[in-house]
Amino acid sequence: MGRHRFNSFFKITMPMLKPINYLVITLGIIWSFQVFDLSYTMTNGGPGRSTVTLVMGIYNAAFKEYRMGYACAMAILLLIIILIINVVENVFFKEKEETAR
Repeated sequence: MGRHRFNSFFKITMPMLKPINYLVITLGIIWSFQVFDLSYTMTNGGPGRSTVTLVMGIYNAAFKEYRMGYACAMAILLLIIILIINVVENVFFKEKEETAR
């Protein structure tokens, strides 16, 4: 009885949830890189620089230090990091293509 439920979960339920899991993981990763408002509002990056995120670093470089080129380079780096993670995720979630014969 228990073995049947275990098999049906991994052979039926999990494959059906694959698109949902893909979306949740993708959006979670993107949103985790965009954390700005809470750390900026509550601590402004302090104490020291312990709560500075990548997005807050981009903001500080662009609008506080007026280093627009550096901020642009950091934003492009953020884009590349998110794209690499997304490509790895696409490879992991890629469905096996079955050829019709």
